[in-house]
Amino acid sequence: RKEWSEELSQIEILELMHLGSIEKSNFLPNIGCALMFAKDPRLVVAGCRVRFLRFDGEAEGTGEKWNAVKDIFIDGTVPFQIQRAAEVLRDQLRTFSRLGSDNKFFTSTEYPDVAWYEALVNACVHRAYSNGLGSRPIFVRMFDDRLVVESPGGFPPFVTPDNIYDSHHARNPFLMDAMYYLKFVKCAHEGTRRIRDTM
Repeated sequence: RKEWSEELSQIEILELMHLGSIEKSNFLPNIGCALMFAKDPRLVVAGCRVRFLRFDGEAEGTGEKWNAVKDIFIDGTVPFQIQRAAEVLRDQLRTFSRLGSDNKFFTSTEYPDVAWYEALVNACVHRAYSNGLGSRPIFVRMFDDRLVVESPGGFPPFVTPDNIYDSHHARNPFLMDAMYYLKFVKCAHEGTRRIRDTM
């Protein structure tokens, strides 16, 4: 897709994608490469996982009143985590029948696929994988009245609640670039607008 020479080796392509470097004929992968392709990315970033929790009710209990009805850890590469977490989340979505303005009933899911899937992708590609936050997983918590996707780290630099729909500053640009070529992201700051518009 980049129209590079077909004579390039896979290692040379990884280096050109800034996923590692070639030193003395050896390829040294970086964190982005490990997150994309390692058998166990948690050896590099301990918190590289998604934890899905489904709670019975509208609040998370504690101790004897802890009310999780699903508690699933999802490990693997970032692309695998997104795909597997999406399967788990989709299985937990309720469907509702409603009467439409045309006096016909229609069925829809609890949340639009476009919105929750984009929130999940954003959590995985924009999370902080370092700065002391590499040991924290991404949490997806589903309650009867809401869905919460929690990604380690605050807003990326220069992004605020006021400009989130108009600003794009990738926290992990080389990971984002690789995910773009796997068609997970657009890298055009349209994802948050898509969530907003769909909801």
